[in-house]
Amino acid sequence: MRSALRLWTAALALAALASASAHAAQTFVWNYRLGQTPGEANNLGGAIESITAAYEPGGHGFYYSVTFSNQITEGFTLMLSPGATPKEHSAELAVLYFDATDRQDLRLSAYAFNGVNMETSFFDGAQFAGVQTPDRIQSTAGSLARLDASMSVVDQGGKRTMTINFFADEINLHTPLTPPPNAPGASEWTGLAFGQQLGMWFHPFSTLDTSYDQNGYLTDWTGTRGWLDGTGWETTVVPAPGAAGVLAGVGLLALRRRRA
Repeated sequence: MRSALRLWTAALALAALASASAHAAQTFVWNYRLGQTPGEANNLGGAIESITAAYEPGGHGFYYSVTFSNQITEGFTLMLSPGATPKEHSAELAVLYFDATDRQDLRLSAYAFNGVNMETSFFDGAQFAGVQTPDRIQSTAGSLARLDASMSVVDQGGKRTMTINFFADEINLHTPLTPPPNAPGASEWTGLAFGQQLGMWFHPFSTLDTSYDQNGYLTDWTGTRGWLDGTGWETTVVPAPGAAGVLAGVGLLALRRRRA
């Protein structure tokens, strides 16, 4: 699995170089509809109805939108890989924490995955014995490196849709505090990216409790967890210039213009 992740990391880097001169880089899009995609699922954190994810390697544009058929979800954690299972990939992938417990103050934080548990990565940075320094990357809150993200939670017709939309440049260029196991002195960091395949750990939470310190770092993340986990899911590749329509459709193009 680790070698597969390395190969995909290289493939994504090549894709980024190939598309750098294009007006709109190719985009990978993944759609999930209830019952269509095999995987392990539990709806305790919210009844997942549909998901759309899009990633543009050339500009690191990232979009993720999930609709639940009920309105109990108060946040989620998310890890994505270029196909392999995120499990045990310590210091290789980023964990996103989307906190919607306060609808007037939506928060998104990114930490490096500790290789053990998504929900402990914010306070324990590695899978070694004891509690290691957390590997903080970026956040919309506090003094952590600022993440310029568009976020929304929309309730309509008994359903709830949560959307995050941002550029993952600093996340994907991050240097982990702790090198991945079995790779002394080297980094296999991927961050938040996918290509022609996607691996995912997605954990929605109901009855979510969160807290932050004075610097905006998470100090608590507990609640009732659900999940949708899987590996090797096929994506749709939209080459440039057709990707411009996809980017506009999911909001990445607007975010890029705002950023510029």
